[in-house]
Amino acid sequence: MTPLIHCLIPGLLPPAAEAQEWPLPPDTPLLSRWLKQQPPVPAWNDPAQLAHRILLPGNPPSAASAWRAECQRDPSLTARLTLPLASEGGSIALLSPVHLQTGIDTAVVLGERFLKLTPEEFDQLSTDLNRWLAADGLHLLATATGQWYLVIPAHSILGEADLPPLGDALNRSAHPFIEGDARRSLRRWLTELQMWLYAHPINAARAARGAPELNSLWLWARAALPCSSPAARPTAPAADQTSGSLLTDLPSLAGAWPGTARLMPPLTAETLLHAAHATPAPRVHLVWTEPGYAALEGDFTGWQHAHRRVEQLLTDLPPAWRNRFTLDLGQGARPFPQWRNLWGALR
Repeated sequence: MTPLIHCLIPGLLPPAAEAQEWPLPPDTPLLSRWLKQQPPVPAWNDPAQLAHRILLPGNPPSAASAWRAECQRDPSLTARLTLPLASEGGSIALLSPVHLQTGIDTAVVLGERFLKLTPEEFDQLSTDLNRWLAADGLHLLATATGQWYLVIPAHSILGEADLPPLGDALNRSAHPFIEGDARRSLRRWLTELQMWLYAHPINAARAARGAPELNSLWLWARAALPCSSPAARPTAPAADQTSGSLLTDLPSLAGAWPGTARLMPPLTAETLLHAAHATPAPRVHLVWTEPGYAALEGDFTGWQHAHRRVEQLLTDLPPAWRNRFTLDLGQGARPFPQWRNLWGALR
């Protein structure tokens, strides 16, 4: 049986209040025409949290599940999280590079799309940062996907409270997210970290060429280490939503998925159909977060480029699959009958 294809791609439609500042690309007629028929979205949402709420209710993004997915993709990573590194009571967190853009009484959080770290910078910082972290019993794990994971021992200098999901903070002031007595230890550590980053040669080189400095890190999604206490998996998934395989760019979702999950290579119709042909499941979920994160970071060029990639996927989708395809912006999947007239009108 040909499986249903559910594509969850948040962030394609701008909120009504920002529609003029975020026009849809003129060279995406199929997607743009469909988007103009959709109900307005109230605001940009964190695509990771949205995807977890829709597909894995009660299981928010977790560094432990993300690490599990990374290890499934690259089994050699498993050996890097071993005792005594994975001590009893330890945890693992996502550590994301950010630029804090300072202003009058504020510091706006900007992420990886603004920073645009090169692979060479990422590798050098991974090595140097690990040396600096070792003095406090912390350990950095870097993956080929460009993600940093921080291994934290029990009773560390960071305290027990980390930061909220990065998507909640992007393009907003950092201050409300780091306030409070519970984060006192974390604030102290972040201050020391920022001084270390300020003096790093990579930031000097970036400043010399006019690139933004990596002047802080965002610690979030902390969870118990997978080897000492496996990350929670759904115990009773909703049959309609999770009975299928998953293709996604979101490691935290892939690692918590109760069925077959795969971290996504480049988004193409060929990739999607390969996954659909390979699964015996009645449904394939494709979750792509790039448009949502580009929007949250104010990356208009990247956001429009994401539309073009979706347009190409739709254009390349064979006719036999169109009545099995739905697109979901996070407000419910839209089935084929609404698409049929669009495809016909654009022939």
